[in-house]
Amino acid sequence: MKHIKKKYLFEKQLKALDIEKSSNYIAGEKITKEKLKNVIKSHNVILNTSDHGALFAFIYNDNGHHITMPLPDFALVHFDFSYRQNIERKISKTELLSKLKDVEKFNEMNSEVLYKFYGYSSSCIINLFTSIECFINHLLPENKVYSEKKNNITEIYNKTQIQEHIPFWDKLKKIFTSIL
Repeated sequence: MKHIKKKYLFEKQLKALDIEKSSNYIAGEKITKEKLKNVIKSHNVILNTSDHGALFAFIYNDNGHHITMPLPDFALVHFDFSYRQNIERKISKTELLSKLKDVEKFNEMNSEVLYKFYGYSSSCIINLFTSIECFINHLLPENKVYSEKKNNITEIYNKTQIQEHIPFWDKLKKIFTSIL
């Protein structure tokens, strides 16, 4: 299997997959517009990248035009978005502070800049947090379970259940010390 970029999802699964023996994947050179249209619901796609890597994708129907949509690593998607929001936050902070220097005049224009600054700030923080949680979820091993004793019962969670039902701080404090 070719080198797989770390910025995409399901790297381990892609490395382990025998594409030639799998009937529900189409890959690389076999991908054509007609093929995409015929297999849209039953197949996933493996794309060849320009640097001789491979990545998973799904087929997206854009008003009759069937295209392949790569699956990025969402931890990086959220981190990149947060990074860009922080740049905008810094710009809006400079603009806001400049407008607020005149303490006698607070007008609607200042209010717009104020909302923009707080919007960029909160969006940046939320996406950073989401990026960290995506990264933690990605690190969870596929084949391990986490068990938690509560009163007279023991609850057992697999990877998907941990991702969906265990709070962030419990993942950090309890699960990583238990599993890893």
